[in-house]
Amino acid sequence: MKVFQYKAIRPDGQRLKGSVEAASQEEAKRLLREQQLIILALKEATSSKNTAMKMSFEQQVIFTSQLSQLLEANVPLYESLEALEEQAEGESYQGIIFSLREHIRKGASFSAALSQYPETFSSFFRAIVVAGESVGRLDQALLRLSQQLSAERQSKQRLISALVYPAILSLLLVVSLGIMIFFVIPSLESLFEDQEIPAFTSFVLSITHFIHAHTWFLGLSVVTAITGGIYMLSQPDMRSKVVVKMLRWPVLGQYILKSSLGKFSRTLSNLLLGGTTLSTALEYAKEALGNKVLEEEIAHASSQIIEGKSFSSSLQQSKYLPPLFSRMVAIGEETGRLAPILANLAKLYEEDSDRVLERAVSLIQPVLLITMGVAIGAMLFAVLLPLANFGSTLQL
Repeated sequence: MKVFQYKAIRPDGQRLKGSVEAASQEEAKRLLREQQLIILALKEATSSKNTAMKMSFEQQVIFTSQLSQLLEANVPLYESLEALEEQAEGESYQGIIFSLREHIRKGASFSAALSQYPETFSSFFRAIVVAGESVGRLDQALLRLSQQLSAERQSKQRLISALVYPAILSLLLVVSLGIMIFFVIPSLESLFEDQEIPAFTSFVLSITHFIHAHTWFLGLSVVTAITGGIYMLSQPDMRSKVVVKMLRWPVLGQYILKSSLGKFSRTLSNLLLGGTTLSTALEYAKEALGNKVLEEEIAHASSQIIEGKSFSSSLQQSKYLPPLFSRMVAIGEETGRLAPILANLAKLYEEDSDRVLERAVSLIQPVLLITMGVAIGAMLFAVLLPLANFGSTLQL
């Protein structure tokens, strides 16, 4: 299937543009004319379907929320998608909604239509929709999806907000040191000629001279180190080793573990509430963990469930999952309320991860401020000390 970008006019005179999937340009024209559209322009997209039509995470949250509200108001799925397509006029994802609507018009299920865009709609997203379709409650399934996506968005926003101030402080520290090394100290160095300078000042000047003489080499070394680190982390084996070490760190390890378990618990809870079996739900939910180490732990537990063991007993063998998690799962299995208990666990771990993040940031900020003050103060002291000695000599 090819992707064709179009500009057209609706019967009511409204202009719109978007993308449509078709085997040929003639078929694309036929599909648009069936929608009673007057075609102004139609051309084949130069990029592939998945790059020509995009839906960001933020747009996906809004799309899911609005679609669930329309379905809850008893608006049919086809008409709901049509309304959302009109609202998305001019947006990059309008073509995706048009394509979904076309698949529905041809008799496909909504989950089958979503499967045409695996990079936009994750396997978890599609699994929730399949579960909702199987019990005839697609609106409720999309409502749970909307709530989970909104929770993930808020978590990302909190993380970004927490890291903004430390990032600004780090940037100010680098910029301040750069100004001192490349501008302030060189401009004052001529004042120290033909006089004896303190050892500390001599040490700082030596560092400045070294940085000046090897600026390109040092810059290239930093870029190489960053590039090498990114490449190493892109390798699954190396990334797993790094994650294992990070999980052992006091603060960062707690944050990674609790935030991952929060997403996993909420995802698994929503899948179970939708009617998905536990073994199938685990296959989808483990993707929410975000790291291979914990995914392997859940995969091992899933394989033991297939062998006839309980979920909680399988979790007790894990080296990384906390005992509280397996105990609460055991209670959920005994009482038949595994999904609600997992939802409570998700809330607990999300709140805990937020507290860990706040505590970490509260420790990082004063450390950065002290580092900035000591570094800049040391350089100023190195510059002012010989000037003070020179002034004392003149007075004598």
